[in-house]
Amino acid sequence: MEYRKIFLDTCILSEIGRMKKEDRGSLAYRFLVTDKLKIILTPFNLIEIEDMPDEVVKKNIYDFLDLSFVGFTKNSASIFK
Repeated sequence: MEYRKIFLDTCILSEIGRMKKEDRGSLAYRFLVTDKLKIILTPFNLIEIEDMPDEVVKKNIYDFLDLSFVGFTKNSASIFK
């Protein structure tokens, strides 16, 4: 099964973290099953998420990522390749 890649920056992840639980689940389902998208993150995204002061948003982001197909890259050239 072929997945397309999508890069979600920290601002988008923060918005997802503010969504209702049902909406986050629906979005994860859509990404994974319907659209066959693999979320690409950088280590810098994880650092920014960890630095977020809102623990609820941070937890919600990690819950969303747990439901998704996530890949990691080292640099921007790898993202746009």
